[in-house]
Amino acid sequence: MAAKDYKELEYEVKLTEDILSEESIEARNETMKGFYTEYFSKQAVDLRITVLPLQAAKKQQASLKTRKSCV
Repeated sequence: MAAKDYKELEYEVKLTEDILSEESIEARNETMKGFYTEYFSKQAVDLRITVLPLQAAKKQQASLKTRKSCV
């Protein structure tokens, strides 16, 4: 179940005006941290892995969500 929960959380993004603001990114990083080891948490932030879905939502100007059949 943890993998499913992680993927749903990773790819369910609600488009907001401030989606790429520092506060929004920090909140997302904090939310995702529970799924990562300490080492990968730092890597995910440094490499901006946690921000990729936010950037996709901003570029597409649409919220993102997983399709239940794909998870």
